Amino acid sequence: MNIKTISVIFGISLVYILFNFLTVREPQLPPGAKIASDFGSRTDALGRKRRRKHQGIDIIGPVGTEIIAIADGNVLAAEDESCWGLTIMIDHSVTGKKPLMALYGHLDEMLVKENESVKRGQLIGRLGDKATKRKCVRGIRHLHLQLGRKIQAKEKKSHYWGYSYFLEDKKGLNPHHFWAHGPGIVTCFVPGINYPKDKITWPLHCKL
Repeated sequence: MNIKTISVIFGISLVYILFNFLTVREPQLPPGAKIASDFGSRTDALGRKRRRKHQGIDIIGPVGTEIIAIADGNVLAAEDESCWGLTIMIDHSVTGKKPLMALYGHLDEMLVKENESVKRGQLIGRLGDKATKRKCVRGIRHLHLQLGRKIQAKEKKSHYWGYSYFLEDKKGLNPHHFWAHGPGIVTCFVPGINYPKDKITWPLHCKL
């Protein structure tokens, strides 16, 4: 096999890998897990049209639904944003890897505070009806999970609302690229299992 043939095969393989990474197919969901409005969707959790593509994933749940950390991290913010309601931002970055921030938005109760360390699977908040009155929540009780890279500067926060209040990123990162079991394979948190530190697990308890 000559160098030219090897180069062609390598090029095709690279294109295939990139295609699969950038175009994650329909996510594989565990029993009981449901995404009401997925990343990139043009409709909300009730099927109403959005003005722009969705930058996270929306997960509907009953009052009291427990929200758990998707990875180990440090709480950067736990506050009541005017449009999003109660929101937690956690730095899930791993040394030597690109930064990874997560927003857990539209909560009814926050159980962690700024500067607190959290572990994957730790209870950090609950869903309820408080946030449903906020404009960005659109009357639907749900968790909005969004990933990003860059924290919004404190001196600029007053000029923004929604996710831009917390993150400087213009677009969210697709969570389906980061599941612990591989792209598109939504991964449940199970105590005692060691997951890759730079990958995430489902933010609710799964019905296993």
